[in-house]
Amino acid sequence: MLTDFQRAKIARFFELLDRDANGRMEIDDMIHVADELCAHRGWSPESREGRTLYGAYEDWWRDVREFANGDSVSLEGFLEYHERLLPNSDAFDESIGRLTGLLFSTLDADDDARITVEEHRAFCHIFGFDPSLADMVFPRWDADGDGFVSLDELASVVRGFFYASEAEAPGNWLFGPMSSSVAELRSRG
Repeated sequence: MLTDFQRAKIARFFELLDRDANGRMEIDDMIHVADELCAHRGWSPESREGRTLYGAYEDWWRDVREFANGDSVSLEGFLEYHERLLPNSDAFDESIGRLTGLLFSTLDADDDARITVEEHRAFCHIFGFDPSLADMVFPRWDADGDGFVSLDELASVVRGFFYASEAEAPGNWLFGPMSSSVAELRSRG
């Protein structure tokens, strides 16, 4: 059973993925996210990297689509998907873990196996947030304080987003402060 806090976080995630803001998540929303990530790196959809990224989002969509009504998933269906996924750590790692690894490699624009605050600003931009939000959020991602985010740190942040119950836990800052709505964050961008 999802807690109210988990439901609020997953609703925020849904709102971010619903790129056309129609209250339904569709394959076109997933493709839009993949388009933005590929554009950030200058990858064509036909490149090896582009095919890998699009393939991962299409695979994830197939999993989420089990909870669809037609060709789209409502917030309630997205919550049901997570209700089934989160108790199964292996399934979570396979599904969300794969996307986390791809997100990391996409944001790591100089391929040095770490994300800088500048690369985090690109993450904010991709989701339509004010890039200066990175200055507030990045230190929460950077658990060891070395000025960079490793894949392990990002994986911990993502896992924390779905599982942490403490409001100030780093994972709950994956998409900026929970006290700000997605609309407020996007209006700053």
